[in-house]
Amino acid sequence: MPKKEIPKTGENQAKKRGPDGKFLPGNKSGGRKPIPDDVKKMLSDAAPDAVNLLIEVMKDAGKEDKLRVQCAETIIERVYGKNPQPIITDGEGILRVIFGNSNENIEDFSI
Repeated sequence: MPKKEIPKTGENQAKKRGPDGKFLPGNKSGGRKPIPDDVKKMLSDAAPDAVNLLIEVMKDAGKEDKLRVQCAETIIERVYGKNPQPIITDGEGILRVIFGNSNENIEDFSI
């Protein structure tokens, strides 16, 4: 029996995109399913209570410190966004950044 050739990484994905990199019409594999309006409303209505609970737990000296810190971090992240994650390196190696879905004209930058 002949071996089935395995496509290269991203090869199947590239077939689902047009020359501009956008997904072609009829693509069924991308995106999340929309949240129903009634669920959005229910979650939106519960949001103030959820925030109040986070604040209440954060301020409760009787709760574990770890839990209080998690509540504080959650509140801060929602207000200011998450901190960027640093890239830690030993200073040697190659950094390759690819924009789009093309491997043409790739430049390697030593770090």
